[in-house]
Amino acid sequence: GLVRESVFVTELEKEFQARLGLNRSDSGTSIVSTTSTVGQWLASLNFADYESLFVNYGYDDLDFINGVLEEGDLVEMGVSNEKDREQILEAAKSLAAKVVKAYLPPPQPPASPPHNNNNNDDDDKGQTVDDWLTRLHLPQYQETFARHLYTDMDRVRRVWEVELTAVLEISRPGHRRRILASLPATRQPPSMDDITQDLSQLKNNIQQLKEEIKTKLPSNQSTPGSTGTLRHSHKKSRPAPPPPPLALSNGGAELEIREPSQLLVGVPATLTTQWRHRPHSLVTGHVTYVASYLGSTLVKELRGTESTKKSIQKLKKSSSTEDKDKVIPEIILTISFRGVKFLNPTNQELICEHEIRNIHCACQDAEDLTHFAYITKDHASKSHYCHVFCVNTMDQATEVILTLGQAFEVAYQMALREGCSLTNRGTNGHTRSRSV
Repeated sequence: GLVRESVFVTELEKEFQARLGLNRSDSGTSIVSTTSTVGQWLASLNFADYESLFVNYGYDDLDFINGVLEEGDLVEMGVSNEKDREQILEAAKSLAAKVVKAYLPPPQPPASPPHNNNNNDDDDKGQTVDDWLTRLHLPQYQETFARHLYTDMDRVRRVWEVELTAVLEISRPGHRRRILASLPATRQPPSMDDITQDLSQLKNNIQQLKEEIKTKLPSNQSTPGSTGTLRHSHKKSRPAPPPPPLALSNGGAELEIREPSQLLVGVPATLTTQWRHRPHSLVTGHVTYVASYLGSTLVKELRGTESTKKSIQKLKKSSSTEDKDKVIPEIILTISFRGVKFLNPTNQELICEHEIRNIHCACQDAEDLTHFAYITKDHASKSHYCHVFCVNTMDQATEVILTLGQAFEVAYQMALREGCSLTNRGTNGHTRSRSV
């Protein structure tokens, strides 16, 4: 059975309801459930076969189905019968809805001056992240949130689903839905200001940690760079990262970019490494890979890397069930700070091109790490498409994903440099802009 923290009041309520006959159903479905597991509840609805689907998807706690479960979740987890979905959703309305009680609003607006409450600058006056996760019956994620610096509820309130997937690596959609459903509904999709603010805060946190480590290390700071671990050079010990210097040579040979650890906090260990290429290579040229192209799928609803992985699974299944003699075409991928180009391997002709600003949610498959994909947005049709690839080894796929991440960072720093350059030109009339 599911191991959860005891909640005595709830159990007493259920016992009283059972003794008063409140669990009696006149319509064949439970009005108030007195069962303690999702499996028992589903069995009472004659849907015992769906138990494994619910548990594997993350709907494994009866107290967190009402207010969280939606029809789209049932469709995705494999409940294909519409009448079954309707009956489950109707019955769920009679379950406890503890998700609405997990989050405790702060007693004063977060924007209030910190000096008015000097004893509670870093928390919500009683509710900590650990307390919130405990109230959600998800204490197993406490260490993960702390390790990735989600240590206060102000930061948690602004969490996005893509962070839950890519940073905190919460793989079960039901758990992610539970987390998001518990938070205030006023959250909006991230703007560039939000992203900049979060990156700035992340950089400050990393810088503080590095300064603390620096004070505890011997004066000799030279470390070998030949291992697979991250190397923090002496240049990075100052507040990072300022806009790139104006006196850089053309071509970006001296372009300074942040390390993967500063951008990809919480990614799998396979990506915890140094960049594989010099920034100069992505500015003046490109990096080339050969990959098998499984095809693309229309993404009807963008849900971060969850959508990417779903498309990978779909095309993997499709390619395995089709004609065994059918050859999956190989293409050449060239990656630069401008984007990704598909080339015909026989004649090097351009097949298509994706600008870096239109690429989203790049990741590897959760099961077979030789498969990877990314999502693009077609601005003409406003549609999203997921492009799926396969290479020979996991390391090759990891390198492609890492190179895409580096291309994003180089493009960002190039944009910063150009903006800084335009600002310093003043009013001499020489202005230009370029989207990257």
